[in-house]
Order: sequence, then structure tokens, then C-alpha cells
Amino acid sequence: MRVYTELEVNSEAFDQPVSQVCAKIIICSTPRTGSYLLCRAMIHAGIGIPHEYFNRMNAGIIGTRCGLGTITSDDLETDGAKRRAYIAALLRHRTVNGIFATKIQRGQFRQYFSNYKLAYLFKGAHLIYIYREDLVAQAVSLHMSLLTGRWGVDDVVTTRPQVNPNFFDNRLIAEVMAELAIQDREWRLFFAENGTQPLFFSYEGIKGDLSGALRRIVTSFGLNVPSENCNYTEPPVTEYRRPEEPSKLEVRSRFAQWLQGIHKAT
Repeated sequence: MRVYTELEVNSEAFDQPVSQVCAKIIICSTPRTGSYLLCRAMIHAGIGIPHEYFNRMNAGIIGTRCGLGTITSDDLETDGAKRRAYIAALLRHRTVNGIFATKIQRGQFRQYFSNYKLAYLFKGAHLIYIYREDLVAQAVSLHMSLLTGRWGVDDVVTTRPQVNPNFFDNRLIAEVMAELAIQDREWRLFFAENGTQPLFFSYEGIKGDLSGALRRIVTSFGLNVPSENCNYTEPPVTEYRRPEEPSKLEVRSRFAQWLQGIHKAT
């Protein structure tokens, strides 16, 4: 199956004719949990067109195409006319099989939905939470992306890379790991405090059984999607890295040794 890149999903090729929204799905995530793997699978299955619509870069591209001009962080932070118009445009043009789906990272939720109850996007929405069992691997993956500016399955740089990056900065990786743990905690408290029952998926689980994850979404949310659409597999993706860059496995190994050394010392 075709592996869509994030920039591709921003394009008009994924815009849809106006149709009625019968169901909304919000994928709640933290970085490097395989959330975009799940998004790609859902797109192929016709379970909406889930995408990181509240990423400032993506919002700017899509908002401009929808005639809203540049969408800024200020526009997304306030429950004003421009954010409402942007969300309305998404619901009109990114709905498939009556399903609208989006992905929201915890950092984006903090910034743009501090009072989420004012955002009608959440009203009546089904929630999915995707996490990663291996927090060390998640932290190393995020650390590498922050340094290289590469976030997708290809070699495209979408954020500014660091000059002379130190891939083996163990203290920095530990800080990244602690922040990821905080974000995971914040999502779980959000679900508990608001009495919501999301579907929980782990990165490791969906990687091993994408089709099973898709069927569970369709069944749990009562979606009108043909069962055969869920027969989705994705070819293994080779980790892209430049010759001067270490592999994630090497960075992880050194970081794990460093952590063990700290715990032995204490």
C-alpha cells in the first residue's frame, strides 16, 4: 500500500466534496508514538482523513487553500471567528464516509485547547489514545527528530535542524523522556477528570496488527465502513539517516547504559 507522507496529506488531493459529518474521531497522542502510522492506516480504510490539523505549518497550508489566509498560532489559540472557520472548513472538506478525524498532540492541546469545552470540535467526538510502551525508545526517537528536523517516513526536513547536533547528549534525552512522561500523565488525567473512555492503542500493538486496530475502531464507534477496508498492511520502513548520524539503536544503547550508571551510583 502507498505510504502517505505528512506533506502529501496537506495537499488538495485529499480534499473531499462536502458531506454530512456523522462521527468525529480525535486521536490524542504524544510525539513518536506511531500516531501517524495509525493515521495512514485510517486514511486507507476510509475512516476519515486523520491528520495533525492543529500543527501550525499544516494549518497554514490548508487554511490558505480554503481561502482563510494564513492561520497563525494566535488564530488557533483563541476560540474566535478564524479558528471556527478553519474547523468548519476541515469538517466540510476532510470528511470521508461521514467521518471526520484529527490528531492532536498533547503540546497542541495545551496551547490551543486550554478550554476545550468551548471548541465544538470535541462535542460528541470519539477519542483514541495512542501511547508507547517503550518510553526510552520514544524519547530517543523524539530527541533525534528535534535535532535533525525530520519527522516523517522520508528524508524531508520540516523543522529547523540543530547546528552541530550532539546525538549522545544523555542529559538532554533524559529531559525529553521526563517531558513525555508528563504529557502522558496529563492525557490520562484529562480522560479521568472528564469521564471519557478513549480507545487505548500502543505503538507496539498497532505496529504488530494494524488491521486489528482498524476493526476495533470501526466496531467500537459503530462506523459505517466496509470490513474489507480494514485489511491494511504497511511495508517495513527503513530508518533514514545521513552517514554522519548514529542510528537510534546506538543512541538508545548508550543512553540506557548511562541511565544504569546513574542508578548504580545512587
